[in-house]
Amino acid sequence: MAGEFVKIDVAVSKFNKELTTVSNKLIPAQALKFQKLVAFQTLTGLVKKNPVGNPTKWKGGRASAPAGYVGGRSRANWQIQLSVPNTSVIDSTSNNAVATGATEIAGINISFNIIWIFNNVPYINALNRGHSKQAPAGWVNLTLLEVQAGFGSI
Repeated sequence: MAGEFVKIDVAVSKFNKELTTVSNKLIPAQALKFQKLVAFQTLTGLVKKNPVGNPTKWKGGRASAPAGYVGGRSRANWQIQLSVPNTSVIDSTSNNAVATGATEIAGINISFNIIWIFNNVPYINALNRGHSKQAPAGWVNLTLLEVQAGFGSI
């Protein structure tokens, strides 16, 4: 009988070692996949909800727009970075923030790292407070709540 316990202990010990090896590989990989999914959904939500300047909806109408004005600068400034966000403002009105961010997210290969999603235009807080009638006040927080709700059962 004593020999059977030794065999079981050896089998359990071997199983635990294998489980630990698999967990150390699988869990970080799954965490990274989850982080990337959350980052992508958050970025996409922020970009979609970000109001874009439309002078026809401004109080003074198109006449109040500066010469050569093109809306979309705040939407184009959603950026992704690991560890510490930079302070740059992108001088663009392109509609590529999601595609650019998706490329950045795809390149992340370290799990359990902070993925920053940020926007450095000086008026982003005013937009989030409801300065634009094209988006409700608190649209950034609303986006985060929507993403969080989507993963609430995990």
